[in-house]
Amino acid sequence: MKEWREDMVNTLFGAAGIESLNHVFLLGDTQIINEAFVEDINNILNNGRIPNLYSPEDVMKIVEEMKDAHKADDLIRGMEDGEIMNVFEDCAKNSIHVVLAFSPIGEDFKRRLRMFPALVNCCTIDWFLPWPAEALKSVAEFFLSKIEDLPMKDGIVAICVDM
Repeated sequence: MKEWREDMVNTLFGAAGIESLNHVFLLGDTQIINEAFVEDINNILNNGRIPNLYSPEDVMKIVEEMKDAHKADDLIRGMEDGEIMNVFEDCAKNSIHVVLAFSPIGEDFKRRLRMFPALVNCCTIDWFLPWPAEALKSVAEFFLSKIEDLPMKDGIVAICVDM
């Protein structure tokens, strides 16, 4: 858990907040070794931050890095440390995009949805279902039609549908 929190501070929120660089945070359900991870993700989805994430040392480090990174612009000029931290959190909130890859099969998924409502309320859920054979055939024919002199095109299309 300590390493998770350090990664959240230094890697994810640090780079996204200080430099305002867009980040995609991808988490699969097989990577969850502690349910507190899902609680943190729930908080990120709900309000863009994790409560009590930053120690006083982290706050001092972030404020200094924000001052260094934004010397040339007017983003934080004349602000107090608390205001700089708010700007940092706003930048991080706007720069972090969370992608969750959870399987709907099993009790873990149902339990997490009940315990962490932001997984439903603050997410767009894409359900990936099997494609019909006609759609797979159409896609294969479209892309293979661009290849000139392709021998046994119908057989290759059939293999693409099977794969």
